[in-house]
Amino acid sequence: MNNRIPEDAESVEEGLSNKVFFHEDRVYKVYRFFPLPGLYASLIELLRGRIVFYSRHRRIRNEVKMTGLIEKAGIRTPEILEVVDNMIVFQKISGKSGFRYLSECGEDEASQFGERIRDFLDELHSLDVALKDVRLSNFIVSNGEVFSIDHEFASLEAGKLFKILDELTVLSSARQTPNYHDFAEGFNPHRYAVYLSVFTAFYHILIFNRSRERLKNLLASLRPRKQS
Repeated sequence: MNNRIPEDAESVEEGLSNKVFFHEDRVYKVYRFFPLPGLYASLIELLRGRIVFYSRHRRIRNEVKMTGLIEKAGIRTPEILEVVDNMIVFQKISGKSGFRYLSECGEDEASQFGERIRDFLDELHSLDVALKDVRLSNFIVSNGEVFSIDHEFASLEAGKLFKILDELTVLSSARQTPNYHDFAEGFNPHRYAVYLSVFTAFYHILIFNRSRERLKNLLASLRPRKQS
């Protein structure tokens, strides 16, 4: 563990690309050397004819750069309190993850949330910026405000492929909740994303979650919406 992390800090997530610890009002995010998601992102860059290595330094730099750009696109980000070695210390935001929020909210709130995320992505893409991983768990809803987190694989010169990937990851995540249809009504996805997200959602469940509840929600999202 990084010696700047308090000994009584709570380990809350150990993902493929980083480890996250909570302590009081701070979040400590420690970046791994070269994670598997970095390999995927590098391969996509290679398809564009670019060689990009997602080192710890590059990913930390992305997080810092994206803070201002995300807020310019209309969604807040946690304040960065400190950057040291292979770690960023963020302000802790109390609230629900976007995934949990969409799983528990009502129809109107789900539609409004979808519209909010669509407006955010449209504005971000107009700046030629893409996050490449816009899972709903990478948003926090706190007192009616939406915060965006986890921007380490962002592309600051995004082409169409990365913008498509943003929409796909949003829909893949939404399909794993019981409120997909209401969210999609506000999000207004492109047709290709509607179809492709079925496969990417199934892949995500199979590889990462293996949750029966998420699979049940995915299958329900394939059925036509009931008319009231």
